[in-house]
Amino acid sequence: MDDINFWDGWKRDTSIEKNVFTVVNNSRLSAPELIKYASNDNAEYAFYVGLLYYVGYRSHAGFPFQRNHKKALEFFQRVSSYGYLSPYVNYYMGMILWNGYDGAPMNKMRAKTLLARADTPESFLMLATINQDNPNEQLVWYKKLAYTDDWRAILTVAHWYNIGKGTIKNNGESYYWYSKACAQRIAFACTKLTILRP
Repeated sequence: MDDINFWDGWKRDTSIEKNVFTVVNNSRLSAPELIKYASNDNAEYAFYVGLLYYVGYRSHAGFPFQRNHKKALEFFQRVSSYGYLSPYVNYYMGMILWNGYDGAPMNKMRAKTLLARADTPESFLMLATINQDNPNEQLVWYKKLAYTDDWRAILTVAHWYNIGKGTIKNNGESYYWYSKACAQRIAFACTKLTILRP
């Protein structure tokens, strides 16, 4: 739970990206037309183009959208003023500002604010990761992720309450979270419950 390898295999939800790629490919719009609509304050198309630049989508009508986080940020900023798909826009903008790739500005404080506003499992895990030097803050984000029923986060929170990491040791909280993990048939958690049982 405290080993980085424990999180191997955790996959973020990429359904929004797949949906956008499907919509864009089925739209029959050329890449220049997409960019034109996106540049004319059409929030939906601005989101599409921002995402295409964010991931470096190379399969649209023979036009390769090379990954370009600086351009992606420009389009996501257009979208953010409309409040369109805010959780995703905040997540992508937060990631861009955290990493500062492709000439995009790096602003760690703004990135944390945007990731917190995103309020998605991906943003919770990212915030837990980037706050690794602050276990108290880390626990806040692991708990938010645990409330989405993510079994890894549930086990991490249970373990941290059990050993007093990021908080004071609390057998009651530890028992509660191990119970949630046991309900998901995590054998280790069920074993821990027998040790912690009052």
